[in-house]
Amino acid sequence: MDKRLHTHNIRKLADCLNRYLALLDLPKVEQRIDPGSWSQLKWLDSEDASGETYRYAVVGHGTGRAPARPVQQNVNFYEQVNELHKLAHLLWGGYSAHLGEYENWQIEYMEAMGTAGY
Repeated sequence: MDKRLHTHNIRKLADCLNRYLALLDLPKVEQRIDPGSWSQLKWLDSEDASGETYRYAVVGHGTGRAPARPVQQNVNFYEQVNELHKLAHLLWGGYSAHLGEYENWQIEYMEAMGTAGY
């Protein structure tokens, strides 16, 4: 696996998912994360670009340590979490179904070619 993907950065992970979806034989509209979901992912990335903001009170190392959330904001927590939950469900249930189907095709192909290492 590409070591650059060992990240919690939402933007990098979403870009990776888009690259994988583009490789699949799907209708063009399904080869990218839909605009509504992409908007929600961009919001989450803007709030947590490092992937650490909501996991730690302090981020960084040594003299570069700083509060993870230096400016506190009041948000409608239920609404935001509900939207993120729906997005996570879509990403897991919807897009992973496409990728799972593609994986099954690859396994069938490898078995047919006699190269499967299972």
